[in-house]
Amino acid sequence: MRKIISSAAIIAGVLMVAQASQAATVEERLEALEQKLEGTDGGNFLKAAKKKVDVTLYGQVNKAVLFADDGEDDDVFFLDNDISGTRFGIKAKAKINDEFSAGAQLEAEWQQNSSNKVDMNTQSSDEDAKKRQMKVYLQSKTAGKLTLGHGSTASDGIAEIDISGTKIAGSSHMKAQGGNFKFWDDDNDAYTGGITVGSIFDHLDGGSRKDGLRYDSPTFFGVTISGGVAEDNFNDLAIRYANNFSGTKVSAGLGYTYAGAGSSTHNTLSGSASVMLPFGLSFTVAAGEKEFDDQGSSAANYDDGSYIYGKVGYQLKAFSLGSTSFSVDYGEYDDMKAGNSLTAQYEGSTYGLQFVQKADAINTEFYLAYRLYELDDNVIGTDYDDLTLIWSGARFKF
Repeated sequence: MRKIISSAAIIAGVLMVAQASQAATVEERLEALEQKLEGTDGGNFLKAAKKKVDVTLYGQVNKAVLFADDGEDDDVFFLDNDISGTRFGIKAKAKINDEFSAGAQLEAEWQQNSSNKVDMNTQSSDEDAKKRQMKVYLQSKTAGKLTLGHGSTASDGIAEIDISGTKIAGSSHMKAQGGNFKFWDDDNDAYTGGITVGSIFDHLDGGSRKDGLRYDSPTFFGVTISGGVAEDNFNDLAIRYANNFSGTKVSAGLGYTYAGAGSSTHNTLSGSASVMLPFGLSFTVAAGEKEFDDQGSSAANYDDGSYIYGKVGYQLKAFSLGSTSFSVDYGEYDDMKAGNSLTAQYEGSTYGLQFVQKADAINTEFYLAYRLYELDDNVIGTDYDDLTLIWSGARFKF
């Protein structure tokens, strides 16, 4: 028996040596072939084949429980926080030379009971994964970055710049915070038809994500300029700035969008800015205006929509597990609903309180937030009940 084992061990050792020798021989042959083909297309191909492509898998899960009270009814919802929803993706990047690199990104969002889709009549919504990013790019250190495919437009995120540390709990993105909820009309004892939180509290954040072509300039002294064209006759421009002055962090952006035929809105101008002082106090603002497209003979009756939003926050290191952030915000929204006219003009206002606790060791943020929505009709004077939302949840990143 021992002889059999010994013989097997000897045979295995010989095979391993033979395989190692064979691998070395193949490598030597490739190197020899590359030397012979040096300066030819074949040699360049072999070199390109040996280049490394860096691939990164990433994602996050963001779940919350929401309590809603519209003055007529109240309910509890278990949902996905649409401010920054559950998603996963892959990034790939390859260096061409010291000047150029190329890459691609695939990203999908997979939300269950999204916070912008539930309401008093919709407790749950089953959703399939949907595309967020499907794009390729070519980048030059001196000339900038050119991106083709489905992804963020140049002005995407321009109204959501917020370095307070509480963005995940409450931000200028009101549509993500109960955007499908309706207001209760006390005069008629009914919900307000097509008037939802999302239709009144619009933060005009560019074009989100579309299929198109986008260019981003190199960053000079903290300034980056972006522009693009996309499907549905969409065009936009944006300028962003980010810097740090002796511990004072500054981030800001301004974007312009133009949507051609087929869109109810032609011109939109919006932006935001956020500043955090060295001792943790922060200030965030966002504002915008949109011009509605002419719509038939009543075009003169359509007013431009506008809004302004502000937040004051404070961040400290109260616990060793991570930073603790608090904030309070307020926003006013006028004539933002498409189709506003002399017979239907709406004003909305909102107040919010946010708390976020980071746990750095597990890359997680725990949050708690309160929001109140108020709606007024400037023409008819309908009495709408306020909408109250309280939610708490956690976002885990990987």
